[in-house]
Amino acid sequence: MATSFTTILYNFSHFLSDAIFRFIIDFVIIIIVIGLIIYYCCCGTEKNNENDYKWIKNEWKLLRLLQKDVESVSKSDSDSEMGKEVYNFWQTEEPNQGMTARLKPTEEDWYKKSTDLIKMEERLSLNPEDTDKASKSMSGTDIRGFKKEINKLLEEKKKNASDIYKTLENLKSKIRKLQIKPIDDEHKADDVHKEGKDLIARLVDDVKEVDELIPNVNREDRSFSGPTADVRAEIQKFKMHLALIRAFLTDLQRFGLKTQTEKAWLEEANEIVSDKETIRTLIQKTRNSKGMSLNFPATWRAMNGLRDEMKRINTGFDEFLKRKERFGFQSIRPFNRRETEPSKSDSGTPQRQASKLKTSDDGFLVESYVNKLKNNYELELKDSEKKNLTDLCNKFNKVHGKFEKAKSKEGITSSTKERSKQMKKLTEDTEYYFKKYKKNSTGLGCICKLWRNPEKTLRKKFQQIDGALDILAKATEAYSFEIGEEMRAVGLDDDIQEVVSKLKKSGEDAKHFVCIVGMKGIGKTTLAKNIYEHSDIVDYFPARAWVTLTNQKANNYGDVFKNLAKKVSDSEPNGSQEEENGGGDCEMKNKRFLVVLDNFTAENENVLRTLKGAFPAGTDGGRILLTTCDRCIHKKVYQGIQFKPHYLRLRTKEESWRLFIQMVDDFGSANNDVKKLAEEIVGRCVGLPLQILQFGYLMSGKDVKDTKLSEWLKRINPPQKPWLDHFQVVGIEDSSDNRKKKFPFFNLFPGDYEIPARRLVALFFEMDDLKQLIDLNLIQAVEMNIKGKIKKYRLPGAIRELNFSESKRPENHLADLLDNKSDCFNDIHGNGTLSPTNQQTYKALISYLSFDTREGNIPGEDIGKFLQKGIASGCFRSLKVLDLEHVFRPQLPKTLGKLGHLMYLGLRWTYLEEIPPSIGNLVNLQTLDVKHTYVTTLPKSIWKLQKLERLYLNEGHRTKFVSQPRSSSLKDLEILWGLFLDNDSDIKNGLNKLNKLKKLGLAFELGLSQQHELANWVKGLKYLESLRLRSVDENGDAQDLRLDDLSALKKLSRLYLFGKLKIHSIKNLFPDTLSDLTLSASGLEDDPMPTLGKLDSLKSLCFYFDSYKGKRMVCQGFSQLQVLKLWSLKELEELKVEKEAMQKLRELEIRRCENLKVYTGFKHLTSLQELKLTKMSSNFTTDIEKKRLEIWYAHPPRITKSTGSPS
Repeated sequence: MATSFTTILYNFSHFLSDAIFRFIIDFVIIIIVIGLIIYYCCCGTEKNNENDYKWIKNEWKLLRLLQKDVESVSKSDSDSEMGKEVYNFWQTEEPNQGMTARLKPTEEDWYKKSTDLIKMEERLSLNPEDTDKASKSMSGTDIRGFKKEINKLLEEKKKNASDIYKTLENLKSKIRKLQIKPIDDEHKADDVHKEGKDLIARLVDDVKEVDELIPNVNREDRSFSGPTADVRAEIQKFKMHLALIRAFLTDLQRFGLKTQTEKAWLEEANEIVSDKETIRTLIQKTRNSKGMSLNFPATWRAMNGLRDEMKRINTGFDEFLKRKERFGFQSIRPFNRRETEPSKSDSGTPQRQASKLKTSDDGFLVESYVNKLKNNYELELKDSEKKNLTDLCNKFNKVHGKFEKAKSKEGITSSTKERSKQMKKLTEDTEYYFKKYKKNSTGLGCICKLWRNPEKTLRKKFQQIDGALDILAKATEAYSFEIGEEMRAVGLDDDIQEVVSKLKKSGEDAKHFVCIVGMKGIGKTTLAKNIYEHSDIVDYFPARAWVTLTNQKANNYGDVFKNLAKKVSDSEPNGSQEEENGGGDCEMKNKRFLVVLDNFTAENENVLRTLKGAFPAGTDGGRILLTTCDRCIHKKVYQGIQFKPHYLRLRTKEESWRLFIQMVDDFGSANNDVKKLAEEIVGRCVGLPLQILQFGYLMSGKDVKDTKLSEWLKRINPPQKPWLDHFQVVGIEDSSDNRKKKFPFFNLFPGDYEIPARRLVALFFEMDDLKQLIDLNLIQAVEMNIKGKIKKYRLPGAIRELNFSESKRPENHLADLLDNKSDCFNDIHGNGTLSPTNQQTYKALISYLSFDTREGNIPGEDIGKFLQKGIASGCFRSLKVLDLEHVFRPQLPKTLGKLGHLMYLGLRWTYLEEIPPSIGNLVNLQTLDVKHTYVTTLPKSIWKLQKLERLYLNEGHRTKFVSQPRSSSLKDLEILWGLFLDNDSDIKNGLNKLNKLKKLGLAFELGLSQQHELANWVKGLKYLESLRLRSVDENGDAQDLRLDDLSALKKLSRLYLFGKLKIHSIKNLFPDTLSDLTLSASGLEDDPMPTLGKLDSLKSLCFYFDSYKGKRMVCQGFSQLQVLKLWSLKELEELKVEKEAMQKLRELEIRRCENLKVYTGFKHLTSLQELKLTKMSSNFTTDIEKKRLEIWYAHPPRITKSTGSPS
């Protein structure tokens, strides 16, 4: 019993002690577990807080830089000297209204919200130097709250301000255009550019070093010492990230960094790969010197550490890519035409991208390879895996589509090759895993199959490849380049080519010094910059230097010359004393170099004389390009220097408008009143680029749909000071040459009047006189034809006001400007007799011009009475020019024939119905202009005008000759325009005697037999330069047109044909000299472009209504073509531009081509400036607008379109 009790007691005590022991052990374990949980929770929370803080810091940095970008644009705006100059010159109240060049409304709203959030700097005390300390000082709740706010702000950015960076770049481009010395501003950015290049170089080295630390891993490594599957996966992802960013950095090294935002973003990448020592230590711990495991636990810990480090870097790169996507900024690549020329395939066009065979750079057919995988292995998969395979194949094609799109826009090399390389590797990996799956599915036993689970393994590999494709897709978008779409240098194309040609010219004709001359603000620096950066110049001159002499003090050019010598010579200047004296012996004999001296003045004579020493006898390599406002500078300092000036003209009316449109976004949506007022103001800028850009700058911040904008436009005028200053510099009053005598003739015309060239020629202007005034920037060439011939001129209003008074009008020349203060007003518009005082003036009068354009009969009656009274009083007998253009139906007196000295009779746009027969007595008449009148039959006496050289008739009203007397012939006639011929017209024994014609315009209603006589006459006009033929029926519609071979007309440059051509082929029909060709209603069935493309002089080509009946048009050749118009070609379905075709095309207009759907090769139109789409289908227009940057990745054209639909 005792024994039993003892046993029980023993057992109980043993149980109790065991229970207590177990309790203590369990308690300790629970305490340890709880402690570990608390520890890991605290550490995890701390780590998360630290990571979140780093995330906030990086996001905040980019937001702050965005704010600085906006602030910099603002500072360059109304608060800057440039902005104040604009406002002061234009005398507007605008400065009080803040920025003129501003963000879009939705972008402004978002920006205001972002500025509030940026103030978190004070709340967070963001400290880039001590992230750990700063993050610990804040609660996790605050950090998560700030992170949530930033995420919310960036989500809103996607909706309302996704293009804010593009808007800022656009604004910067506009402001740069307004700066007097834009290239100086770029030189100030050199330090930032250099810092960026240094950062890129360091990052390239770091990436390369890290990449070399990590050995490549095989797809599968089952060795004991090899990395585990999860480590291999992280390493493969890591290697892909490094390869892609390394290729991107290689491309970026060529262009540098353009913005601080981009620099800050790359600094984040530098932080990601900066911990090289940790990686090196982990790699060393995973392997011994022989590559075998030292001990399993240490190797296992090292492997886990390496995996965690790889994961950290991969996560960092994932966030790095996402950050650029969230902010939406781009790496800007400047346009360089040389980069576009080698790749002139159709790979970037929408049609080529739609091709079923997508090819990588090394010839690897991506889609074909993917389809092969799908076809070979789909049947062997279970249904659940088939969907995964289909999704993966679609992912391959989608990602490769991103490659092609990026490649077509960028034109870069390293990134493109690396993307293709990674894509090829992934497809090869996919095929390897399929083969492994097939082998394991069929070659393993049941137990091994259960152990290895091929389906699960394949699914896991699918997920890895899908993740890799995601990296490729994100990297393609993040590591892409956007073309820096700078504003075009409008109207300078010909100037650029001419000056480039002068600089490259060698031999005896070479000019070492070329000088761009023009008034302030005309674009001299812009032209010089475009020449300096032109691909031909960069290739031809290995050494180039740009020096702006604006801020240089007189006689202090030693440093200038020393810097030039460093850039353009292999040796330094010899001797400081020589530098001080403006000398220097630069050994540049055997080296081609270009030096640009911008803003050169006579005070810079020392620099020029110093550089003269760079051209010893027998050398031909160096060129100096100068820009200056002083057109007499060569007379002051150029003795003994080979010199060639290049005078820069004012822009034309069309060029001025294009320049203005570049500054104002969405101006097409403005109402007609705003457009009209804007056109008037741009016109009053008289082609001066700086004033046009200033006006565009003022308009760029306006809402063009604002109803109050019209009132604001009515209150502003272009400043006059630049013109007044320039006029004083030119010094017309001090001139003794011919231009002083000719300039006052412009006072005969109203202010802001566009003067036709023919009316100035009538006043005895020589074209050389006008050319001189154009070169002096005293008059504007308002309108020019395709060959550069000026059609209209205009005098700047300020210069006119400075010189306008009757005393400054040319003597013996009278102009009626409806000025009631004029001495002649009562004589012309009064009812009394002529003033006796004025009669003596009228007797010596050489020219009389009337600008009485009032409606009604009064102007015509006043003119008739004035002429009748004057002729009756013996006046006007010396009159040589009678110009009544736009006067409504002037009543020409029957005594008009008494004006025996009259040489020019201008009646255009008078709607006159008949001409007095006495016109035959005007035996000295050389020009008769009745174009746009109702005159249908010329008097028979017209044949007496044996000196007549120019005859303009009204084609619209079928103006005809009466029968020609056999004894009379207009043997000196050079221009016959607007004549109508019918079956009663005498061609064989009448018109065919006019064999000196240079310009001929005919409309006719003739049978083919009579057209044969007409064709024989036309092809014999060996002096013919311009020809217009219209074959019409009684309703004015096109009828058959017979045309013989015109190739013998070697001077023919302009040709207009209206009518159905009755020929089998146009081959060899036209002369090589043709520069302007228009076809209308021609009914051509064979594609004319292969033939016309061989006309090397052709600059303008127009196809109007039904001129071509074919469905396909292929453009090839056209080496000089600048303008192409395709109107109402109803059958046309496809338009193709061949490689290297139309390289100089500037304007393309497509109108009412209803069936045109396919367009290919548009990317070859590298010089296209404007694409006009008028009444085209909405699908066609939308497609081109959508793919504008995709097609023209370098300098895309401006697209203008009508809102109408084809009808």
